Amino acid sequence: MDSISALLGDDHDRLDAILAQFLEEDDLPTAKKLFAAFDLGLRAHIDWEEDLLFPAFEEKTRMTDSGPTVVMRMEHAEIKQHLLHIQASIGTKELASAVEDLLQVLFHHNQKEERILYPWIDRALSPKRLASMIQRIKSEQEKLLPPATP
Repeated sequence: MDSISALLGDDHDRLDAILAQFLEEDDLPTAKKLFAAFDLGLRAHIDWEEDLLFPAFEEKTRMTDSGPTVVMRMEHAEIKQHLLHIQASIGTKELASAVEDLLQVLFHHNQKEERILYPWIDRALSPKRLASMIQRIKSEQEKLLPPATP
């Protein structure tokens, strides 16, 4: 993978798959583990964007007080609130509504990132800087993923 678009788009897909497993799981302890994996993965994804990508993009474009990263950070805060609500709703009748609220925000958020922001980052940053960021994210992703079973 040689682009932020591909790497983080694939991570969106990976997280979507974990969330889908969580939603289909009837065993409460297993559901809680799946949600914990989703929550950890999504928070790490947000951290990579906010701590690594956004500052580099803002430095290059000089868009610090307005622009796409400001909007993404506001949406990240909203997403984190939805994650807390889902966590508190697991095993209750509120879960479906809490997940639906997250899905509505996440769908539009991910679309903006995948169609606008990630390609813009790929164009704005130097290949060397992108390669360094991609390697760092991949390294951190490996720490999140369960070990392969033989």
